[in-house]
Amino acid sequence: MSREIAPFGLRMPPQLKEKLGSAAEKNHRSLNAELTSRLQYSIEQEEKGFSVTEPAQPYSADGVNIERLQECNQLVLELLEETGREGTPEQIARWSAFAYSKINPDGTIDLKSFLKVITNTIKKETNKTVRSTA
Repeated sequence: MSREIAPFGLRMPPQLKEKLGSAAEKNHRSLNAELTSRLQYSIEQEEKGFSVTEPAQPYSADGVNIERLQECNQLVLELLEETGREGTPEQIARWSAFAYSKINPDGTIDLKSFLKVITNTIKKETNKTVRSTA
């Protein structure tokens, strides 16, 4: 059967080839068999209605990781509760986006920087809201 399959040249970055080679070795197959298996799997997933070209994590259209943004939103809500303050939905969304911007490349949040800036911002903006409604 392998003689019925036409050879196919494929160019790929060396790092990707190394990773695939390691995976092939781990799975006890040739690089060709590993590539064929992975491609077949992706076709089967598409046929089932799953997207194989989109990131596995839930990202918005503009590349925001929804789960991490929800974590930031929760952080803002906890901070508001701890300080006994409230914010409008628009403020909370803006503060959550700010927290999201403080996520480091390794996935951690620079809490010291975030808490310092956001606490002052919340105090300043919630005081404005209180004054404007009084």
